[in-house]
Amino acid sequence: MSKVARRTASRQAVPAEKTGLPGERDKKGSQRQPVFTPGEWVTKAEAARIRHVTRQAIAKLVAKGKFQTLEIAGRAFLKRSEVELYQSPPGGRPAGS
Repeated sequence: MSKVARRTASRQAVPAEKTGLPGERDKKGSQRQPVFTPGEWVTKAEAARIRHVTRQAIAKLVAKGKFQTLEIAGRAFLKRSEVELYQSPPGGRPAGS
């Protein structure tokens, strides 16, 4: 395949959002994001202090999807109300008969 044919084929394969067309560029910013109210969102460290657990325990719960998170500049924030109301499942072995 010649260079010209490869260039033409690659141009045709690129979706519109990759080319940066004006109509497509506007769609990217229209995604709805939750409003950030400082009192409503807490960091993982603050959530750990509220729950009296380690930051690693909070990170595991976030990875399991137990808390709604908001990412800003690479930092994850959790809803304070969810952290305060979270009830951990009972530990230990289930009672057998």
